Amino acid sequence: MKKRLKQFLIVGILSICLVSLIACRGRYEELPQIEVLFSPEQGEEILAELTEAIQGAEERIYILIYSFTLDELARVLMDKHEQGIDVRVIMDRRQASLKSAVTEILNQAGIPLLIKTGSKGGYMHLKVLIADETVFTGSYNFSENATYNSDENFLIIRDKRIL
Repeated sequence: MKKRLKQFLIVGILSICLVSLIACRGRYEELPQIEVLFSPEQGEEILAELTEAIQGAEERIYILIYSFTLDELARVLMDKHEQGIDVRVIMDRRQASLKSAVTEILNQAGIPLLIKTGSKGGYMHLKVLIADETVFTGSYNFSENATYNSDENFLIIRDKRIL
């Protein structure tokens, strides 16, 4: 089942790439670079990708996240905020109130933090990080559980036209 799900996701992403190629037929444009990772098998690689993207950001880091409990990632965000990079975070209200959440670290650093529920009162269940011209998304939360235990998908889209 897990293998089939991975195959389905990969076929879907390749289909998106193919449509992009067809749409660009007859003219040359730089195509987006898309990478797919899965945790827990590639959880540490996902965490490294996120850390590297945050450390390398020169303009902006925007995060919409359901669960954020990785202190080390919060500290890297703090450093970038102190360097003058535009850092903004939106977190789910229920998750932000947990003791393990990085809410206090972000607040102490002065990072703009919006805590909210979903638009219809449910969860704010998004998992997105935008660092300059790269978008990271999927089911992966910024947590040890997502990195080392849960079956998660993680999509990296590098495209100058995104923002």
